[in-house]
Amino acid sequence: MDTLPTQEERVKKTTVTMPCHLGLHARTAVNFINFSKKFYSVIRIRKGEYVANGKSIMGLLALGAAFNSILEIEVEGDDASRAIK
Repeated sequence: MDTLPTQEERVKKTTVTMPCHLGLHARTAVNFINFSKKFYSVIRIRKGEYVANGKSIMGLLALGAAFNSILEIEVEGDDASRAIK
């Protein structure tokens, strides 16, 4: 019998530094969105006090994440462990 995932298993977080010298521009955002849409989990990107839906191009571009920006990625859902990798 399968058990339901615990809250700890359903929410995963990691912090990354924006590696692209151009920052989070349109092409990079679209690549991230295409990857994110493979998962059922809710994906949020946080830069400082701003939070964006990881599946929304307008949200990601509005973050204004430049090169070397610190971004926190939070994934919530049943496939969070796979998505955060």
